[in-house]
Amino acid sequence: MDLSGEGVPGDAQSCLPASKKSEVMKCLRLLEEDRLLATLLHENKRNGQLRYDVGGNKLTNTGSRKSKRSHGHLYTRLLHLYPGILDDMCPDLALSILNRVDQWQFNAFLLDRLTGGHCLPSICLHIFYKTGLMSHFKMDPTDVLSFFRLLERGYHSGNPYHNALHASDVTQAMYVYCQQSCILPHLSPLELFAALVAAVSHDLDHPGVNEKFLVS
Repeated sequence: MDLSGEGVPGDAQSCLPASKKSEVMKCLRLLEEDRLLATLLHENKRNGQLRYDVGGNKLTNTGSRKSKRSHGHLYTRLLHLYPGILDDMCPDLALSILNRVDQWQFNAFLLDRLTGGHCLPSICLHIFYKTGLMSHFKMDPTDVLSFFRLLERGYHSGNPYHNALHASDVTQAMYVYCQQSCILPHLSPLELFAALVAAVSHDLDHPGVNEKFLVS
């Protein structure tokens, strides 16, 4: 859905004050996210992958996945599965969104809603597993999660643009960019690690104003 304002008639846009126009665009974005959410619910129910509905009620079709988890050596046991710590942190619908992390048309706003405002650590931990960086560097998932949550807290939540959600969007774009066939073969694991961490932290502690404003 194009949220550039096409959903609002031109004459209505022209008479709306800037603050009201911003509210209208936000509502349009939320409606589009709800449409995507409904699509995900339908797809996951049909495939038998959904264990909980939006209200958190357990569904009868739970699949064959075991509920009990062993917490020893997570980085080796979970190479071919979702990490238990990420599964505990994100509901099934968030995992469905994360499955699309390698697509340019990724909806970071919807993931942020589904993770309770913690899009950044969710997407970073998922990408680190998906790229094999967790196993390559033998990183403990708890330490990695703590690191990304610390970076998340370093972004100002009151900043309307340069916030943790923006960092999530940039990190996902960096991941897709690095996965291109003309780039990935030339990246070492350390270089990929550095590129992703740089994307995560590129606007850390951004005050929301430019350099000219700070100097003056």
